[in-house]
Amino acid sequence: MKRFFSFFLFVILFVTSHAQEVGVPYRVGDKFGISNRAGQIFIAPEFDLVVPRQEDKVTYFNCHKFVGNEVLTSLVYQNKIIIKDKKHHFFYREGRFFLGCDYRPKRKYNRVLQDEIDEFQTLYDAKGNRVFTTDYKSISILDALDEKNELNEVLMVTTDMDNLYSMFVYNLKQKKVTRIFFDKSSYLELRYNGEYRTNDNSILVTYKDINNQGMQAVIDLVNNQIKAIETKPFAIKTKNEYADYDTAVEVIDSDFRIVEQPKTSQKRIDQWQSITTKHKFYWELSKPEQIVFRRESIRPENGYLVEENGKMGYYNTGYKKLMVPIQYDEIYKASFSGSNGGYVLRNGSKYGLYIYDHPENKIIAPIFDKIPILVDYDYFKSKDPLIKVYDENGTFFCYANGEGILYYKEK
Repeated sequence: MKRFFSFFLFVILFVTSHAQEVGVPYRVGDKFGISNRAGQIFIAPEFDLVVPRQEDKVTYFNCHKFVGNEVLTSLVYQNKIIIKDKKHHFFYREGRFFLGCDYRPKRKYNRVLQDEIDEFQTLYDAKGNRVFTTDYKSISILDALDEKNELNEVLMVTTDMDNLYSMFVYNLKQKKVTRIFFDKSSYLELRYNGEYRTNDNSILVTYKDINNQGMQAVIDLVNNQIKAIETKPFAIKTKNEYADYDTAVEVIDSDFRIVEQPKTSQKRIDQWQSITTKHKFYWELSKPEQIVFRRESIRPENGYLVEENGKMGYYNTGYKKLMVPIQYDEIYKASFSGSNGGYVLRNGSKYGLYIYDHPENKIIAPIFDKIPILVDYDYFKSKDPLIKVYDENGTFFCYANGEGILYYKEK
């Protein structure tokens, strides 16, 4: 009995520890799974692409399979698969729920308009169960009345395929809509009173009722229940969308900076190579993912490259100092995810990163054989970054950490 209990306890601790760890996409051969930072795999490698997301200290993963012209996406949350192989492009976290988003190009005159899309959203709970049988153009969770997610009720607004709005309360315990404030309104305007008044988190809602008459309601908490504490008729005025332009005042940018000149032994360079991810449209997924290099001018008010004895540095005009020391064969402008900008550094065949993190910016020395692009500077916490690396052809290879360890192995 003691042996059984010990084994049972070990299983619980093992599962719990993995549920609490921050996972990372791990490539085995040509497929991706998910491992912990140490490389121990706990989601089997069966996907063509795995994309991590972190929001409010919560990590989840979009796991994609490319099947012909279709994309099947699974959702990994708390380090286990909760939704498997759905025809969604992405899953996004929305409060205590997840949205499965599907993007479809519009058709006009028998022509597909790739740059104009229809978006369809499906709502799932945190266990991966579908909440509604209907898809919507948009589903929003209004958390102004419950920012800590402590209530059993959730206030939602949906937009249907006819661009009509509905507002209702969804009860998490009963798993159903328990209160409808309005349904299929052609008009909606929200004002969060907490932005204008202290100690007032109520929401002022303007809409049209079933008779197409203007109404205004105040939504607030009453004994931990979301209710309309006041509802009254309201005359909705049609706005002139161009009215604001009639009184617009042109603002002239007078922030002119004197561009510093480098020392006589140094050469100033006003162009560099820029690295960007190749996407035709923001919502399209591609296998393999590519980066592209483009030569472009450096805005003089931002800075310039400094060359001395065959090495490069970067001078920032705004800070009036040399930001990147003159130690590198090449410095690339790069588009990083998240709020931290920076550059890719090269010495010989090795690559590193310069990451803006004012006031102490960080340099990861050129230790990578492949081209690194920052994904998240604080992914593993304590400023321990997650990085993507690309091969010499600009093709995405795998993920890595800031110590140069690649999350990859051959079969």
